[in-house]
Amino acid sequence: MKKKKNNVILITSSPRKKSNSKTAGKFLAGNLFSKYEYVDINKYDIKSCSGCDKCKNSLICVKKDDAEKIIKKIENSEFVIVASPVYFTGVPSKLKCFIDRNQVQWYKNKNRKEKNKKGIIILTADLKDKKNFLAAESEIKSFFAVNKIKCISSVKLSGVINKNYGVLKKEIKKIRSKIGK
Repeated sequence: MKKKKNNVILITSSPRKKSNSKTAGKFLAGNLFSKYEYVDINKYDIKSCSGCDKCKNSLICVKKDDAEKIIKKIENSEFVIVASPVYFTGVPSKLKCFIDRNQVQWYKNKNRKEKNKKGIIILTADLKDKKNFLAAESEIKSFFAVNKIKCISSVKLSGVINKNYGVLKKEIKKIRSKIGK
């Protein structure tokens, strides 16, 4: 049996060039892993799911764009980190579009029980009330479930990143103990 590489992928979704979620994602990934692949979802051409359900039998999406490239990266990884801002309590539209395009993964993986990948969610927002993070967290956890990724941490950061490095450092310690680093 061919041994999997210890591949780590960081997916960010903020449409802003400088964003708290990108900064937090890179900080966390860089402190946990010696190398990781960075995927800015906004730099990819991703068409929306039309709900045609043709992937149910073929296990192939009829849309031809970059979504399949990212899905392959996820399939070949052992660790997935998704860093996203919270917009109107959800994830930005480009990330939601990509999550919806994982319908084919639903059909591919629905009978698999094991979760051989691990994942981390990082959410940032200028929100004080943590319940405002719940919808975005749920969307990403659903994406993880469809791809058989076990969520080992969900980090919610309120306000600007400069004031959250302490929170991130504490979370990195907790995550290290969970992944044996």
